Amino acid sequence: MLISIGCGTGGNGSNSVGQNVDENRIGRNTGPTFSGSVTLTWAAPKANADGSTLFDLGGYRIYYGKNSSGYYDYSLDVKNASGASINNLSSGTWCFALTAYDIAGNESDYSPGMCKNVEAL
Repeated sequence: MLISIGCGTGGNGSNSVGQNVDENRIGRNTGPTFSGSVTLTWAAPKANADGSTLFDLGGYRIYYGKNSSGYYDYSLDVKNASGASINNLSSGTWCFALTAYDIAGNESDYSPGMCKNVEAL
């Protein structure tokens, strides 16, 4: 599946698009709460990577972390939403990628990674 994402910073949720969600840590999540926010939006793919018609889209997962693009600490299943706000981010550069999965649970490769500087208040 071919997916591209757009990214913008949200101001206290005022620019949120789609589903508003909190971060979910892969593994253990401890530490302080932060106020940085990023909103991601995307368009649904129309074809599989091999060019065949996509007819069994199950949903999307957002992967993100503070490391360089390609390694992500967090994962978030946003079902069939076409956008999501990720809240409680600490200050720094956060990188994001999106995957799509079919109803059988087969997951696509990551979309091209995108990084955004976040300033937590």
